[in-house]
Amino acid sequence: METNRLTFVLVHSPLVGPFTWRPVAAALSRRGITALTPRVASDSGAPYWEWHARSVAEQMRDIDAEREIVLVGHSGAGAFLPAIRQLSGHPVAAYVFVDAGLPSDGTPRLGPGPSRERMQTIYERGGRFPSWTDDDLKDAVPDGDMRRQLLADVRPQPWEFWLEPIPVFKGWPDAPCAYLRFGKNPSYDQPAEQAQRLGWQFMELQGDHFHMLVEPELVTDALLTLTRRTLG
Repeated sequence: METNRLTFVLVHSPLVGPFTWRPVAAALSRRGITALTPRVASDSGAPYWEWHARSVAEQMRDIDAEREIVLVGHSGAGAFLPAIRQLSGHPVAAYVFVDAGLPSDGTPRLGPGPSRERMQTIYERGGRFPSWTDDDLKDAVPDGDMRRQLLADVRPQPWEFWLEPIPVFKGWPDAPCAYLRFGKNPSYDQPAEQAQRLGWQFMELQGDHFHMLVEPELVTDALLTLTRRTLG
């Protein structure tokens, strides 16, 4: 694998902002590897997934056609990686899901079950999610400055965001996939297990959901290892 031909497109969850990926992008840059941290569009109305995917695709327009793209999605970005690929028109060499949900055609972000019932209660009471406080994230992101920057980027979503179906184009995946698991968050047990059943390259780090802000060099190492194994 010639890393000087790769461009890592690091896509953040719609619940936060690109800051979550910037320490890893900086670590990649120090190693001579190109990384892009596009900003997922602020919500402009339904369908939310399309606004989000199109905004990333537009920021990929200037990537040279000769570059090999590794499309990386954290958390809620995993579900719309295929839409980014389709809307960008740029071939993808590999997909990497980082503590993320997996694409499933026509499946909403929040399916039926206890999690949806808890979330619905929040919205019925006039709240939105996420509504994290500094105390909520102290264990996940111990560094106070990192935590404040993360919180400044938090974007609570409307109820409709959680229920809209997200399409996946026919023939996806059109490139090999890999999964990087942060083992302290049980919310992603199911997609991590599914990735392993599918035979994807898989790694696990013992960290919380925003581990890329805690140990960016270690996460960068893991991304590069998975990419090497995936591309051969």
